Amino acid sequence: MSSRNMILSRLREVSPVPRRLPEVPMFDSALPPEVKSFRKSLDRLGGVWCLLPEDTSLEQFVRSRFRDATVFCSATPEFTGTRDIALVDDPRALDDVDVGIVRPAFAVAETGSIWLSEAQYNVNALGYLSQHLIALLDPADIVGNLHQAYHRKEFFEANYAVLMSGPSATAGHRGRTGSRCAGYPVADGHTGREAGYRALGQETSMNGLAASRDAMIRFLSHGRHRLPLSEAFKAGLICAAPAGDCSDAGVKERSAGGEALPFRA
Repeated sequence: MSSRNMILSRLREVSPVPRRLPEVPMFDSALPPEVKSFRKSLDRLGGVWCLLPEDTSLEQFVRSRFRDATVFCSATPEFTGTRDIALVDDPRALDDVDVGIVRPAFAVAETGSIWLSEAQYNVNALGYLSQHLIALLDPADIVGNLHQAYHRKEFFEANYAVLMSGPSATAGHRGRTGSRCAGYPVADGHTGREAGYRALGQETSMNGLAASRDAMIRFLSHGRHRLPLSEAFKAGLICAAPAGDCSDAGVKERSAGGEALPFRA
């Protein structure tokens, strides 16, 4: 018997008996009404819940809210934009989009999140380079919590997916998402070029993981926004460990030995 087969044979002999996975509850027995909860969560995020006025088309309503916008790009046939996303072959071409329009597959009430994949975006950059993002959402597609969301079939069908509910502490795009507009639920807000700290996750290649003090200070000192360490802590972008003095001097003193400063996602 070869060494390989001998090792595999021994592993089979000591392999554990298969066990059934534990049942995970849905924690949905006392959830508030989905639409009411979603509106409350959306408001905390800075999103705007809009109702479509009677005798007003979706196109008229959207253009009336963004009178100064010139570039509208829609990933849904319900709105005709000025930029045909089907003709976009380079995501960077969406950098000048003033208003992006998408229809999420569903939304999550407890977090105010909307779920989007390559199927809803057509070009994924639409959700992040658009100055304002409008989400057309059917109230029937709002689920109560994340436990319900992760049972949705869309998670198993998409190659790319995101639950958007900014602002993001590390990637930095400011997402105002969700909301409803009568038969055409709508939400608007800032997402793209007004990003506060877009490069934070990119500079360190970290998202929710630990980054060295030197890498973090290098970004904060030389990045586009020159955010002082103390302000980064106050804004919740960075969570120092161990807890203590969050001033610039305090952070430098504690991290002089190379202490890692974990980012809080």
